[in-house]
Amino acid sequence: MKFGAQNSDGFFHVKLRACLIQQQILPQSRHRNCRVRHLLTRDTNQLEKIKL
Repeated sequence: MKFGAQNSDGFFHVKLRACLIQQQILPQSRHRNCRVRHLLTRDTNQLEKIKL
């Protein structure tokens, strides 16, 4: 199962943005509140691009 691979592309980016916002607000509990990073270990570069 690939998360956000079919038709939830927009929703997927929204979750990524929300995840990054939580990382900035709560950097200590980012692993607890943000499971997207665990689901996307191969898309770390994409996370960095969205962060910029």
